[in-house]
Amino acid sequence: MSFKKLLQQGDHYISDVAIANYNKKGMNISFSYDAKKDSNIILPLVNYPGYVAVDQTGNRVSLYGNENHMLTVFLKKGYGNISVWYEGLQLFKVADYISLTCFLGFIIWGLIIKRKTEESFDCNKK
Repeated sequence: MSFKKLLQQGDHYISDVAIANYNKKGMNISFSYDAKKDSNIILPLVNYPGYVAVDQTGNRVSLYGNENHMLTVFLKKGYGNISVWYEGLQLFKVADYISLTCFLGFIIWGLIIKRKTEESFDCNKK
């Protein structure tokens, strides 16, 4: 049975873990669990660097890939809520800041050139 069909049945069990309130929107997943022992579950997400998982208290939860390159989350014994999302790499954030700085620089440079051009036309008219 596929993971998706299993989730459509409501509350259900994967090995020693009961999963409830499962919600997936794009690359974001949240769910509640009740684990009889420390367990690993495979999420329907391809493992890429940049995924983050936190529990209900905001502590990070261990994520890693399996042999099929799917994202696997480690669940501690007990119950709780997990949220998983793609945060991206730090390198992507640095590249975004560099791009924004260059874009603003081009705008400022264009305004300076425009101002100098207008001033030179004003001098020629007098």
